Amino acid sequence: MYGLIYNLFELSIFAVAVVAALKAPESAFIRSRQLLNKFDRIALNPKLAIIVCGLLAMIGSLGVSLLLGIPEPRYHDEFSNLLAAQTFAIGRITNPPHPMWIHFETFHVIQQPSYASKFPPAQGLILAAGQIIGGHPIVGVWISVGLACAALCWMMQAWMPRRWAFFGTILLLLQVRFYHNFPYAPGAVLGYWSQSYWGGAVAFLGGALVFGALPRILRETKIFDSLMLGVGLAILANSRPFEGFVTSIATTIALPCLMIRNKCFWRRELFTQVFFPISIVLVLTAGAIGWYNHRITGNAFQFPYLLHSKTYMAAPFFFFQNPLPLKTYNHELIRDFHTGWELKPYLSHQTAWGLLLQTGHKLLTLWGFYLGPTLTIPFLAMIPFFWKDRRVRFALATCGLTLGTLLTVNWIFPHHVAPLTALVSLLIGQSMRQMRLWKWMGKRIGCRLVYAVPVALTASLALFFCLKLWFLREDWSQLRMRIIAQINAQAGQHLVFVRYVRSDRNYLRSHFEWVYNEPDIDNAKIVWAREMNRMKDRELLDYYRNRSAWLLIHDDNNPLILVPYSQTIESDILTQPRVP
Repeated sequence: MYGLIYNLFELSIFAVAVVAALKAPESAFIRSRQLLNKFDRIALNPKLAIIVCGLLAMIGSLGVSLLLGIPEPRYHDEFSNLLAAQTFAIGRITNPPHPMWIHFETFHVIQQPSYASKFPPAQGLILAAGQIIGGHPIVGVWISVGLACAALCWMMQAWMPRRWAFFGTILLLLQVRFYHNFPYAPGAVLGYWSQSYWGGAVAFLGGALVFGALPRILRETKIFDSLMLGVGLAILANSRPFEGFVTSIATTIALPCLMIRNKCFWRRELFTQVFFPISIVLVLTAGAIGWYNHRITGNAFQFPYLLHSKTYMAAPFFFFQNPLPLKTYNHELIRDFHTGWELKPYLSHQTAWGLLLQTGHKLLTLWGFYLGPTLTIPFLAMIPFFWKDRRVRFALATCGLTLGTLLTVNWIFPHHVAPLTALVSLLIGQSMRQMRLWKWMGKRIGCRLVYAVPVALTASLALFFCLKLWFLREDWSQLRMRIIAQINAQAGQHLVFVRYVRSDRNYLRSHFEWVYNEPDIDNAKIVWAREMNRMKDRELLDYYRNRSAWLLIHDDNNPLILVPYSQTIESDILTQPRVP
């Protein structure tokens, strides 16, 4: 609902900006062009433009965090990525399984044969770099966003004139819109890719390197460009492997085909300066992935993600697959998540009406994230020129292939499509160039509309932050950190049992998870554990006999309760209905 209201506001702002641009006197545009000409010194200098775009993205991400507060982890994926980051930061690849691991089971984390995140390592590595460099994982997020936008500018310079490459990158920086119930702005750069630990910017970086290197290699073979293509593929393989593989299919097909068509496939330098460097990077990447898998799962060909799927998931990845065998869960809350929230989209896809609704929801989600009302009309300007521009054809074909494949997945989030962000930005830049040529009754209204787009985006950006600051309130992530601070204020080490009171909204309740622990559980200040039964809980209490024990009761319909565990022995609290 909030997203719909905000989109209506954004549409209204764009309409006002268009009317103002069409009605403004020509003298205003002359002064604007004189002002913008000063930026040509940046845009026409390729290296300077790349550096400026990267710094603007990094500083903008830092500014949003300072304005709205350093983001706290909120969703399961974030906690899992932070576990990987903490593990890497202390010099480990994975952690040994804990003897009492059954109390510590949580979402998107494997406990056997080792204790580790299920996700590919790229996001964890950049978060670990932020922890080491700046003392906080969010620094790594800012760095990844800066690198991604710098790579985007570099990529755009290979596809279009330098002024438009710089302009297209700035447009991406100005995009901010609501996305569902996320507590932070959802725009690709100044939104949840830079204000959360989900990831997105790293895969965006990989895609920008791949699609920036491809046209350069086709024009002139250079080892640097080949290495950038290989590095981009390596980043995709370690951030969004499936989506990155699908996105890279177009590149792996286009590169040899175009070389054959240009009769330059058999030139010696193609093997020494293109295929050999790319092969070296990919072989090293494959070896590193195999070693990483072996350290975590004990099998070089067994990915942590797939091991987690075999252990916990109730729904297959694609809606056309057969249902997975019923799993045995140790905790009802985990069962509720996998057999509720996770399974629901899969079951919905099994009917024609449900398939239509789910597909529409996915497309609407991606439209709202990447285009929204302001960029939709300029984007449509590209349609009449579809067959006239090879760049547009390639970008649209790649986006169509990837999007068509991802629509077969049960659920989709914008960061799943992050490898396509660079191509989407390219299409937006190309559409703006085409819109610039629009005429109406002999008047070049297209130039005025080009001015209206960044003005509308800037106004929408200002509107978002005004609304955000006005309605800023404590959400679950801040509440969790307040409870942690309350416990940390007590002397000694602590063990917190978490009890979830039954609710009719089981699958929603499972999104507010308390049981996430550090890599070295036994030496952590606070150990979070699931309350089970009296015998199992006594075993854990005996294991941590030197820790102060607490009981935290999470009830969706009542305030949180945090009491010393000793006070619950003969208390009415023990008689409350609970989730084992």
